[in-house]
Amino acid sequence: MSRYFFRPLELAIIGARPLTFILPTRKNISLFETFSNTFQAYDDFLKSLRNHFQLTFSIFEKEGYTTLLTDSIKDSIKEFRELVEKYGDLELYDFDRYKFVADYPYILTNRALKHISESFEAWERFGNDYFTFKDLMKRTYKKAVEEFVNTAKTKEFGSYSEFANEFYNITAKHFDELLRSEEYLKVQSSMNSNLMDHIYHFRRFAEEALENNPLNPFATVSQLDEAYKRITDLKRKILELEKKIEEISKDKVVQA
Repeated sequence: MSRYFFRPLELAIIGARPLTFILPTRKNISLFETFSNTFQAYDDFLKSLRNHFQLTFSIFEKEGYTTLLTDSIKDSIKEFRELVEKYGDLELYDFDRYKFVADYPYILTNRALKHISESFEAWERFGNDYFTFKDLMKRTYKKAVEEFVNTAKTKEFGSYSEFANEFYNITAKHFDELLRSEEYLKVQSSMNSNLMDHIYHFRRFAEEALENNPLNPFATVSQLDEAYKRITDLKRKILELEKKIEEISKDKVVQA
């Protein structure tokens, strides 16, 4: 059971985790902006430090204190000054390129970012529910095995069929209790709900990306649904108009 049921789900849940660090979710966009602001502050600090040392060196030279220093100290100050001046107006870090994702109109809109974020938030909740579900199954099976072992210590079985039936009956009893428990029903409901939310928001993310791509020649499911809805509404309105026209025509015939 673990190999053919639990393991594939675990691989899917664990395998999806690296994607949460790659895709432009709201958390990642916020993280990139935080990095950008942090390195910008560090960049401003280094520039301020450079200006401070330049001013200090200038005052030092004007007051004539350089004549009191040895050649080795002068060389050290000169090297340090050159190092500071090399910094210039260099931008050490530029993380603004990560912000293009939220603003690029033909790839990802704010709605697309919202859907991909909610999709993986739902998937994360589904993963947590799944491991709770797995733990319930394991604990229930363990209780069933423990009861069967205790029963087997005091009961003799005349055949393998009796042995197997006893195990099946005890296991069925414990799992029946589990399936009727409030905890199991709550976890099962949450798993289904979060999985459906994940599928829906991921589909809407893909549709948003396609709908805002001018090179996309295909209609999305939502666009087709909207088209069918409009066609149905138009058919209904046409039928209503035809009925009214028919009634007006009958009234004219009667009056004539």
